[in-house]
Amino acid sequence: MFKKLLLVFTISLSIQYVQSQEWHSELKSESSNFFEIQSAFDRYWIDKPHERGTGYNVYKRWEWFWEQRVHPDGSFPEPGHDVREAQKLSRMQARRTDFKGTWQPMGPTTTPSGYNGLGRINCMAFHPTDPQTFWVGSPSGGVWKTTNYGQTWSTSTDKNAVLGVSSILVHPVNPDTIYIATGDGDRGSLWGMTGTAQGDNKSIGVLRSVDGGNTWHQTGLSWEQSETKLIRHMIMHPQLPHIILAAASDGVYKTIDAGQTWRRVAVGYFKDIAFKPDNPNIVYAATFVSSGAGNARVFRSTNGGENFSIAYTIPNGGRIAMAVSPLMPEIVHLLVAHRSGGRFEGVYESVDSANSFVQICNSPNILANTYNGSGTSGQGWYDLTYTFSPVDINVTYVGGVNSWRSTNRGRDFSLLTIWADGTGVNPTNVPVVHADKHYFTHHPLETETFFDCNDGGVYYTKNRGATWVDISEGLNITQFYRFAIHPSDTQIVLGGTQDNGARIRRADATWGEATGGDGMECGIDPLNPNYMYTTYAYGRLYRSMNGFDTRNTTTISNNIPGRPAGAWVTPYKLDPKNSGTIVAGYRDVYKSTNYGNSWTRISFSLANNNLLRNIAIATSNTNILYAGDYNAIYRTWNDGLDWERIYSSATPISMIRVHPDNDSIVYFTHSSYNPSLKVLKYDGTQAGNGSITNLTFDLPNISVNCLEFHPGRNNALYIGTDIGVFYRDDLSETWVPFMQDLPNVVVTELIANYQANILYAATFGRGIWKSSLYLSEDPLKVTHFSPEHNATEVALNSNLIIHFSDLIKKGNGNIKLFYSNNTNDGLFEELSVHDTSVSFEGNKIIINRSKPFWPNQQVRVSLDYDAVRTMYDAAFEGFTDTFWNFTTEKVRNNTLQKSDVLLYPNPATTNLTVQCVSCDEPFALDMYDMNGRKILSEESISISRELDVRTIEAGAYIVYIRYKDGKLSKMVLINVAP
Repeated sequence: MFKKLLLVFTISLSIQYVQSQEWHSELKSESSNFFEIQSAFDRYWIDKPHERGTGYNVYKRWEWFWEQRVHPDGSFPEPGHDVREAQKLSRMQARRTDFKGTWQPMGPTTTPSGYNGLGRINCMAFHPTDPQTFWVGSPSGGVWKTTNYGQTWSTSTDKNAVLGVSSILVHPVNPDTIYIATGDGDRGSLWGMTGTAQGDNKSIGVLRSVDGGNTWHQTGLSWEQSETKLIRHMIMHPQLPHIILAAASDGVYKTIDAGQTWRRVAVGYFKDIAFKPDNPNIVYAATFVSSGAGNARVFRSTNGGENFSIAYTIPNGGRIAMAVSPLMPEIVHLLVAHRSGGRFEGVYESVDSANSFVQICNSPNILANTYNGSGTSGQGWYDLTYTFSPVDINVTYVGGVNSWRSTNRGRDFSLLTIWADGTGVNPTNVPVVHADKHYFTHHPLETETFFDCNDGGVYYTKNRGATWVDISEGLNITQFYRFAIHPSDTQIVLGGTQDNGARIRRADATWGEATGGDGMECGIDPLNPNYMYTTYAYGRLYRSMNGFDTRNTTTISNNIPGRPAGAWVTPYKLDPKNSGTIVAGYRDVYKSTNYGNSWTRISFSLANNNLLRNIAIATSNTNILYAGDYNAIYRTWNDGLDWERIYSSATPISMIRVHPDNDSIVYFTHSSYNPSLKVLKYDGTQAGNGSITNLTFDLPNISVNCLEFHPGRNNALYIGTDIGVFYRDDLSETWVPFMQDLPNVVVTELIANYQANILYAATFGRGIWKSSLYLSEDPLKVTHFSPEHNATEVALNSNLIIHFSDLIKKGNGNIKLFYSNNTNDGLFEELSVHDTSVSFEGNKIIINRSKPFWPNQQVRVSLDYDAVRTMYDAAFEGFTDTFWNFTTEKVRNNTLQKSDVLLYPNPATTNLTVQCVSCDEPFALDMYDMNGRKILSEESISISRELDVRTIEAGAYIVYIRYKDGKLSKMVLINVAP
């Protein structure tokens, strides 16, 4: 099974685009490339509103994912490369076993229900005798099982080659035997607007477990993902469970030997299949129109699915959801979505086992997102489900964006649940249950219990829809686009999710809601973490000033001049050194220095009017900014006054990050299937002479989505890909997997907390995960100093920085500074590593000196044993004062500046120190009161002098410094309260 691990998203697409959408008529070919599809969509929507439930956002999810991955000519990944890449990954894993990681899930696994959810559920199945036990399938999160009616859930599919699941069957006599149809049969919540079988999570066929789902094995229906097939629904013969039929994107498949062998018994794109309740020799199957040409049909078999023939064609039909009932076995109902726009086409009824059909309802548009069925569009191609009540043949249920119920067998419908509450949205005050219904079913052992599987999770009602219970808690299936971590609290995470808003993990490790809709990029102010930021699609930027303790937010993107619209995932970054400074990328770069209250445009037509996809801010000099669209990277050295293009490529750029120790170096990743362009480094240290280094090396040909640094460890990098995390550093030209215990899932962003030694990963389908950073077995070493060892002419106000070979933390010990020249030789300053002027940042110690060095001195530095420890508490041996020394600068002129003379403390009460930081010869001082009387005088002061001022009367005084040919004055307060 593992050999197929890389096949998750390396998909060959001969696009036949796009079923059930009116804009398909703009396409010139049924095998259009990405750019032709994108152009057709843009032309159709140029003058139309972008409302929920119209399919606009679903397309935009697809576009965001694939725009980064297609080839430069717009073609989709070729068939056949996936096996080669899987073999390459297998060799990589065999080569190294020490880069494993310690991955653990962080959630979310809780939800307040209603409008908010955890993630999409495609299907459901039940234990034949135990009402507490059932299974659900997620499109990108695997199969989940509960044994206590949804109070807790568990999964065992994390290492399957495909985590998408669209249908589950449980053996009626031996429930340890379970079958799952792999892939996302509804063609993707992120990329689901593709035609024919194309979607985000291709099927590898049907898997079977014989141990209750603990392990999974391939059946005889086995595909490569490059074949671009999907299965939406399977059925098991009610008396002969070794007979199974599957409705797939290229036909109906049948097995008569419990999955060992399969035969294709019908050709076409099938979405639904059902046995006649009292006669399994009669089988109904419904087709799906994937391109806008033709009409959906119902097929029928009278010999148990050995052969099928057309029973009925639905004019303008795009997708059909079928329903049958044992209460009246001759009845067949069809819920039909129109092939253009996904709106409601009608309910059709047969009372003679599909020999004939009559349309019994065609209005209102119950597949729209409105409470009254108004509107001209819907999402029937994406979310469509229909079922009868098992106890009342006159009651049927429709699922689209909302839920509807009929009490007269499909002739009329009333709203049962709605996707959101609020003024004008839900005036009927029906219950709010998450939008986008994918599967309705009743509990076979509790016929009054009705389940709703949707984009938020799984809900049930026991009173015909009056009240609902959300049992999604425990399902770790959330799809994250981007996220942020708290600068100091390792528990706090803020992330943007597909269709489930921005979620926040709080200090007590519980999850809550920040903002709604499709959540995108998130940010937490590194200096004032009460300020948090989230976005909705296209760059609607929100701010909370209380860490989202309440849902009160300010839409600060409204303050941007012109209120521009950005990309689906609009990039922005928070300044690491200046609280409240935000840099955001739309078609140009905008900057705010007051928490988003006002903005200034700092670029003009930077990317030829393309939408920006990346923003990066340098760490030490935040006036250095990088911005990029998918095909170019731009840099400014002066906060946007001037920009230069430093890199261009036809291969989409997925992420840009600035080197933490060198603002002139950026690393960036490519997300398409170009085997030689995955990870690159740009070094612009020498102005006008930037160089590119390709770090792709032996990476498999998979999409690389993000990267993170490991400071100090030989330019070590982690990258997040469509199948997990990899690691490398400059000691080797190889990448190694760093994904033990991490599910086989798309990683969309990586962020490290170096102080806590944690690497966080956002995934698209399995929530947020964390691991300790790579544990090096090499001893900790000092790699270099700033100033360098033996440096000369070091500035007197220089900070000291010690760089180590790995991440460090504080131990117990001191740092000592010694002077050595003709007049001084001894300890100058001693600081504990816990002193406020000593900070530990990643792999560095930074000593922020409050007083300057003396000029023309040799400075020697020592570090005590155990003053520094590794992240795993091993003590560093320290070093003596012979290990690091440097010489300070000399005074270069006879004229003093105000900044050359220090008087401290000021005000002074007992002692006053006078220091001349630039004097290389002795100086003199005179002190006068405000009446011009000389209070004291000192001659031949070498560098500094401490004066006793306890007997001096309280007041203000003027100190004159005489040095060589010059003199300057400074004021000091003595014995005066500050």
